Amino acid sequence: MTRSVFAMRSVAAVAAIAMLAGCSWRLETPEPDWPTPDAETLMRDAAAQREQDVIEAIDAQDSSASQEASVLADLEVNDAPTRLEALGGVYVPYPDASASPTPSVSANATTVPDAVLAAQEGHFGDALTTEDDNLAVITASAGLSHALSRWYATWVTDVVAAVDQPVSAERLLESETLEGETLVPTAPALDAATVTDLALAHDQAGYLYEVLAARSADTEREQWLARRDIQRDRAAALIALPGVDDLRKATYVTATRELPDAAARTQAAQTEELAIGETYATLAAGADVSDLPWLLSGAFDAYAQAGAYGDATVEVLAVPALPGVASP
Repeated sequence: MTRSVFAMRSVAAVAAIAMLAGCSWRLETPEPDWPTPDAETLMRDAAAQREQDVIEAIDAQDSSASQEASVLADLEVNDAPTRLEALGGVYVPYPDASASPTPSVSANATTVPDAVLAAQEGHFGDALTTEDDNLAVITASAGLSHALSRWYATWVTDVVAAVDQPVSAERLLESETLEGETLVPTAPALDAATVTDLALAHDQAGYLYEVLAARSADTEREQWLARRDIQRDRAAALIALPGVDDLRKATYVTATRELPDAAARTQAAQTEELAIGETYATLAAGADVSDLPWLLSGAFDAYAQAGAYGDATVEVLAVPALPGVASP
């Protein structure tokens, strides 16, 4: 009797399930509750996408692109992937992710110059607002690298077109996001001892340029003297800040015997400027937000000056993908 009742109930259950299936009804599991990314994660994802946009713009660029855009692509083609990797790659949300996810394609196709400018400004904006120290370091550095690529692409184009411009000059980092770009702050958050060291480095560079000028003539001599004045003026301006000590000397030790010709003198000047640029870029990594504009501008000026010396080729701009950030 019991078995018969059980059988009848089983048949009824099967019939009920079949009837539900016929009516397009089905039993479903609840929608999984995926974790919601926080603001810093979304900011990192957006920064990575900007680098991906640069890569895609380079891939899409054809022979009809301007010379400036072509030079910019040559500068960015190896650096953008490095920055993308440092940011962790483009995020593909689960469950759309695969074992080897394909980076998402930006919905807004753009040119290389536009993509690089957007990356520069977006990175600077993140560096000024993020509460994640590591993200601040990477985005500030990446923005600086993009700014230098953009400047140098214009520089090379002008040199090829024989546009008259000074080799030695003081160059500000132009950015709408940073606002108030300057090479000398009014009230730095950076400690006075570090600013003292910066002032000394600029004065030492000024002395090197004095030596270079003494060993050269004509136009070459004039370019060294012009940069000498810029370096010494910067040193004096930094020393004038509150609490900064004046450690300047009349002379410094330089490798004068190793400067036999114009090529050697150019290399010495480039080495000096790159060292100053790296110092500023390293200080910018993790600096107070109020110090970012002048530290990034200081790095930009030195790196750009190094790039302005010598032949106008892509190889001359010896700036890493992430200046001031130690390689892993």
